[in-house]
Amino acid sequence: MPTTTKTQSTWSAQVTAEAKASWTAWTPEVWQPLGIKDRTATKRADKDGKGGTRPAMLAVMVRGIKDPAFAAQVAACIRHTYLGCKATDTNGILFSWFASIANMATVASNATFGPQKDGTMRLVRKQAVKASKPKAPKPAAADSANGPVVVVRPSDKALAEAAA
Repeated sequence: MPTTTKTQSTWSAQVTAEAKASWTAWTPEVWQPLGIKDRTATKRADKDGKGGTRPAMLAVMVRGIKDPAFAAQVAACIRHTYLGCKATDTNGILFSWFASIANMATVASNATFGPQKDGTMRLVRKQAVKASKPKAPKPAAADSANGPVVVVRPSDKALAEAAA
């Protein structure tokens, strides 16, 4: 009688389901408008089994993060299951790195990572800045350097007349 071996998954069914949903939704139609290069969005782990963290994190960030610990587990599941990374832990998964505008610009030139109205941290396309209308030029001020002197107080008027 053949024996079967049942392997225990490292992640819960909820983490595995979220990882599958995040990775299947991660398509060029999603990452290209954000300014993410195809190579960055799909880079698999190297031959030594290391890598794949960035595309896994980006796929999770697009769907949104409410619980960073759960999101890190989902990203770890994606990089292990779909990108060939040997690691099953959450080492190296730091979503806070993407909160810096300077860091985000190196990965996704047209995107920003921040809280939405519902409190979810999400990777979204930057809003286009509307060009403001140019202001109308101010009229040139009248040259008053050689104009008549206006005396305001009566005492100044008396002094001005005495000096004249």
